[in-house]
Amino acid sequence: MNVVSSSLPWLTLAAFASGGGALALISYLYRYRGQPGVRWFILAMSAVTVFSTSYGVGLLVFDPLVREAIGTVTWIALAWMGVPFLAFALAYTGRGSTIRSTPFRLLLGVPVLITVLAAANPALGLLWSDFDVVRVFGHAGAEYALEPLAYVTFTMGTLSAGVATLLLFETVFSYGPLYRREAAAVALSAVPPGIAGFVWLFGLGPVPQFNAMAVAFLPHVALDAYAFVGNNMFDSRPATRRAAERTAIDDIDNPIVVLDEGGLVVRLNAAAESLFDSDDADAVGAPVADLIGRSIDLDGTDQAVTIRSDGRRREYAVSTSPLRDSAGTRVGYTLVLQDITVERQREQRLQVLNRTLRHNLRNDLNVVHGYLELAAERIDDEGIESTLETAEETTTELMELGTKARRFEQAVANERQSDRETVVLSDLIEELATEPSLDRHSIDVDVPRSLALESDERLLRIVLRNLLESCLEYADEAPTFEIRTSGHPSSEFSHVEVRMLGAAIPDHEIAVVEDGQETALNHGSGMGLWFVKWGVSTLGGDVTFETDESESTITLQLPRADEGADRASVDAASRDGDLPDAEHAD
Repeated sequence: MNVVSSSLPWLTLAAFASGGGALALISYLYRYRGQPGVRWFILAMSAVTVFSTSYGVGLLVFDPLVREAIGTVTWIALAWMGVPFLAFALAYTGRGSTIRSTPFRLLLGVPVLITVLAAANPALGLLWSDFDVVRVFGHAGAEYALEPLAYVTFTMGTLSAGVATLLLFETVFSYGPLYRREAAAVALSAVPPGIAGFVWLFGLGPVPQFNAMAVAFLPHVALDAYAFVGNNMFDSRPATRRAAERTAIDDIDNPIVVLDEGGLVVRLNAAAESLFDSDDADAVGAPVADLIGRSIDLDGTDQAVTIRSDGRRREYAVSTSPLRDSAGTRVGYTLVLQDITVERQREQRLQVLNRTLRHNLRNDLNVVHGYLELAAERIDDEGIESTLETAEETTTELMELGTKARRFEQAVANERQSDRETVVLSDLIEELATEPSLDRHSIDVDVPRSLALESDERLLRIVLRNLLESCLEYADEAPTFEIRTSGHPSSEFSHVEVRMLGAAIPDHEIAVVEDGQETALNHGSGMGLWFVKWGVSTLGGDVTFETDESESTITLQLPRADEGADRASVDAASRDGDLPDAEHAD
């Protein structure tokens, strides 16, 4: 008897074709290895490659010892088909968390155990016994007695593949046409080798010495290639839709669009269907740009779109967020649309009114101020002259208020458009204390030169200046200011306490700012404290007020610069002046 057949019979060629096709599919799928389930499918197809190739080689070998050794490889490969295929189905359909569960890990131990038992079978005989080579159609067929554990092995693999097939078919019936052809093809691909294995296992065929699974893997590979190569199965995954369903998006009033990673529509909630006048099933698979009318940056922020709905043009803010499956893998995106039509129109009206009023008031007040000065110079009546001077002072105050408002608005706009910088607080306060409006007042500063804030210097300067000047407005006599800081050096924020001694901010002025709104019965007398609140909020901090009859304390909570920036500011201080005293440690 020849050890190896001198020809390549057709069954061997068919087995090699199955192995080669599976290997080609693996090479194609490798580019998708980061997608949910792909690595598991590659493992299953690797097992198919080894099984088909080793079985094809075994059909050429007539030496019993060599043939049994090759059969051992075939059994090991068989053990690694079902469970990885099940893992692929779980991940692909959005059930990836199951793979990390304890029961599945125990199930994964089955092929590991079979691998060990198959390798030790020549000595233990736990899977098969009485191995012999039988010539079948010119091939080296194998005849042996299967042990109960072999039936358990095959049954476990078949059940795993069967459950995977059911999961994929469930996708076919549940998620519409987007996944039907691909999922159906992969589900059906397991049927031919499953039937062939069942026939071989129970000896139902005319030639029980021949296992037709290797040949049956040809249609298996062909169907998989149709799904993965011909229809780009991983470009549209049901895991995206399943993850969306877990979020109960239909219960949300805002329009929500679920996209896969390629930007194709996977799901619309009821509000989105109404907005776009499109049924969920009709929109599935369409590019989001076709649905919304413009492209969307899936990783972008501050995006807005204009959509015509019910005969009206509406503006929507679009917020995007990654959509993840139960295993935490990103499978797509959700777009949430917030109707901002009213807010945008109000903002536009305010911008126009603000610009118009500020421009007209500034120009007109300049004219009025000039006429008042001219009139005061030509009037000899002291009473009228005093009245004109009062009017002149009032117009000056109004012009200064307009200037403050313009500077504040510009500073806020600049802060939003630029990066934060490191600001040495003590230097900034010292500069403020020398300004004409403040230099004649007593300001006791106890701020360590090592304290650096992560802030916008221009806006922070406006905040502190308005705070001090606003306090002065409520003082009949010149007050004394104390500026202190508190907070641990390792904390994220530093607390800047500004105390005004000898005068107090009225309670009703503080109440208006703390409430956040003014009414006809409850309103403030100026804009200074509003500038403080808005400015601190823009800088990422907070402001609190404490007051009694004789003093007020305003505490600003402001972001501290990181430790490296603190050290850099200390170095700069050492170059520019004295180092901070130990008693000034923050």
